[in-house]
Amino acid sequence: MSRTFLASSELIGTIVGAGFLGIPYVVSKSGFTSGLIQLIVIGIVITLTMLYLGEIIQRTQSSHQLPGYAERYLGKEGKKLMSFSVSFGIFSAILAYLMAEGESISHLIFNSSQYSLYCALGFWLLLSILLLGGLGTLKKGESIGVILLLIMTISITVLYSSNIDSSNLATFSSSHFFAPLGVILFAFLAFTAMPEVRSILSGERKKMKRVILISYFTAFTIYVIFTI
Repeated sequence: MSRTFLASSELIGTIVGAGFLGIPYVVSKSGFTSGLIQLIVIGIVITLTMLYLGEIIQRTQSSHQLPGYAERYLGKEGKKLMSFSVSFGIFSAILAYLMAEGESISHLIFNSSQYSLYCALGFWLLLSILLLGGLGTLKKGESIGVILLLIMTISITVLYSSNIDSSNLATFSSSHFFAPLGVILFAFLAFTAMPEVRSILSGERKKMKRVILISYFTAFTIYVIFTI
């Protein structure tokens, strides 16, 4: 596989996580029009920010994680702030993933959310066991996971397109306009994946801009289709 495809799979796999599962619900509160506006605006802002970060990583000779880059260009205080931000963000994301996976698995198996906690703990235990073999064990399935995600989104669109009520897409609620803001912002965040993208691209770091644009356009498309 090309480095561009592998790097794009890594970034898409980080962008499209538990966050996008909540987008349809919050958009139903604000109205599709305002939800689509926020998807576009936030998507553009985050993509530009990622391009800036990619430029920094590409032009820095030595390899670092985000706190390392913050220390290099912002000093020790920048490193402390970035370390806290990354740690808090990852911890919060893991909790969100476990909650979403636990409830989803519980509904799939028991047709009820009653066993969400036990399913979440089981899911956590399973992945913890897989991680005993190192991160490489999970990375092998990253590209396959992204492809399956695309297939799932397309399948849902095809199977349920006849149930779409176009009148719902014309709704707008000024009182709940910002309801989707936090969920959409969380769904687009993937800054921590950038050092890994650099590692995958290795001597082809000039392709980083292409990887970022492909990844975010793909994520945006998935979000809009899934929301509709």
